[in-house]
Amino acid sequence: MLKKIAIAVVAVIVVGAGVICAMAATKPDVFRVERSATINAPAEKIYPFINNFHEGNNGLHTKSSILI
Repeated sequence: MLKKIAIAVVAVIVVGAGVICAMAATKPDVFRVERSATINAPAEKIYPFINNFHEGNNGLHTKSSILI
């Protein structure tokens, strides 16, 4: 009896793994992530922030860093 239960459990695990692999095989190999933001400031105020990558994007993510 215990042997039949163990075989059933292993079979369910194998079938479940097969279903997951089949679903993963249908997904695309490449995906793309895009983000966009609207900044209500003139280009002259924004350009120094995006032009200097050595400082990272310090302050670019906060609204208060760009004062009009």
